Amino acid sequence: MRRARGSRNDALRSTVGAVCLAAATAALITACGESPLEPLEAVPEARLVTDDGYEITVTVTPARAARGDTVLISSRVVRVGETAGTAWLRTCELDIETARDFPDPSGTCFALGGERTLMPGDTVLEAQAGVVDWPRGEHPIRVRHMVQPSRWLEVTLAVE
Repeated sequence: MRRARGSRNDALRSTVGAVCLAAATAALITACGESPLEPLEAVPEARLVTDDGYEITVTVTPARAARGDTVLISSRVVRVGETAGTAWLRTCELDIETARDFPDPSGTCFALGGERTLMPGDTVLEAQAGVVDWPRGEHPIRVRHMVQPSRWLEVTLAVE
């Protein structure tokens, strides 16, 4: 009989030891902050419908990238108002704000854009590519296609 109790005690000790190890590991991860393997959240699209009759959509493709990848940021402005509207739009590149460099591999555009009259249903597309040389993480990118009236939208690129 003593052997049976000893076996039960050994099993109990093993279970208590495993629970303690799991609790200690969880406490260490909590104390040290975010686990480096936590999934990153990408927000690849932002959309805004303005009071003055425009729908603006900004997209980053791919939504997840690796260091050295080229990503494409595109913007679409649609006149959704019932009458014609006038807006000042960027012409061969977008205004892009990031905390890090976003070099365009195709070179620099020297055209700023200009005023355009958009009829109901008219669509204006613009896109800009850039090379991502960023560390792992979630990187917000602010984008402006419509300059006057000024409209900024933000997407988030996940760099793995």
